Amino acid sequence: MQTFRGIDPANPRYRNLSGTGVELTVEEEQSADDETAHVPEDIGYAVFESSV
Repeated sequence: MQTFRGIDPANPRYRNLSGTGVELTVEEEQSADDETAHVPEDIGYAVFESSV
C-alpha cells in the first residue's frame, strides 16, 4: 500500500491472480474492534514479463 488512511491498520490482499489480471482488496486488522470497513487506499503494483 502506498497510503495509510484511517486509524486502523490494514494490509493489501490479492486473489484470482492470472496472466491477465488480479483482484486487489484492503483487509483491515480487527483485534481492536469488530468493524472491518476501511477507507480507500492507493495500492501500487508492477508487472514483469519473463523472456524465458
